[in-house]
Amino acid sequence: MPRLVEGALAFHGEAQGATAIELLASYFAGMDQGDYVSLLAYVARNPVHEARLAAMRCRLRQATGVATMGGFGPRYLHSIGQLHKGGPAGGRFLFITADAGEELQAPGHALGFAAMQRAQALGDMEELASRGRPCLRVHIAGPVEAGLSRLAALLDRALVSMVVS
Repeated sequence: MPRLVEGALAFHGEAQGATAIELLASYFAGMDQGDYVSLLAYVARNPVHEARLAAMRCRLRQATGVATMGGFGPRYLHSIGQLHKGGPAGGRFLFITADAGEELQAPGHALGFAAMQRAQALGDMEELASRGRPCLRVHIAGPVEAGLSRLAALLDRALVSMVVS
């Protein structure tokens, strides 16, 4: 069950807040030098989505002073996934998932590609959480571009509220 739903965005994880802005601010507050944030997007990899995630990473880096990284799942598991699971503590992980536009069947398998991607995202988040890594998942219902735009706006407001507080 989601911790909070605001419009097309459903937030899952241990972060606290009565609004999405409060929840995001609490999740990213209190980071120390040496910590890092990783945005893990289980959405289609295309130039629009890449640009949106890069902008969010840049804003997070500016506001918190910590390193950021990101990738598209499950592809990122081959490059930075091992760091997340076996590297030093200090990472905060923001998973971004979305409704599948169309389920593509995987020949010879009961589940399609979207279901497998969803399972991969949930399994990766569960594995990180079992290692004590803070995880937050934002699920987008409806058009991904609109959801990413809304998430970016909420994140920006959350980061501004952290600086003001």
